[in-house]
Amino acid sequence: RESRALVELVVGSSETPVAASEEPPVPPGIDPATLRRGSGKPSGPVVGIDLGGTQLRVAVADDRGRLRTVVREQTEAHRGREHVIRRIVDAVAAALAQDGTPARQVSALGIGMPGPVDPAAGLVISPANLPGFHNVPLNRILTRATGIRSFLHHDAHLAALGEHRRGA
Repeated sequence: RESRALVELVVGSSETPVAASEEPPVPPGIDPATLRRGSGKPSGPVVGIDLGGTQLRVAVADDRGRLRTVVREQTEAHRGREHVIRRIVDAVAAALAQDGTPARQVSALGIGMPGPVDPAAGLVISPANLPGFHNVPLNRILTRATGIRSFLHHDAHLAALGEHRRGA
């Protein structure tokens, strides 16, 4: 479910549009502006990353949010921040290779992870289950390492957004 929410972060629009009069209420913790960002469709595949203290999942989806490839790895958070970032970059490369998609064709990369995070700044503040991640500009780091523009948000908020947009 979180992989779909991550894809929703970067795709931003539902496959089944809802009439304005039928718009469901905005879930708690979600900025209503986030729900409107999806008016511009991505022009290619997207990557969603679910980063947790024990597991790392990377999904590749088409421009409509349909999952094509999912790679699952252990996070190995106990080995430190640099190791985890290298595992993320390697898992993105593995998912794209498995999918047969060059990074240059990917529209965006969405990262969902435990908080606290600052989505506007792309900053990981200090999640309890990721040692060494204190004020880390993860959007900037991953954009530079992968060549794909990156977006970051709290995983619980993304799960709520995914359910809001696509159902449970």
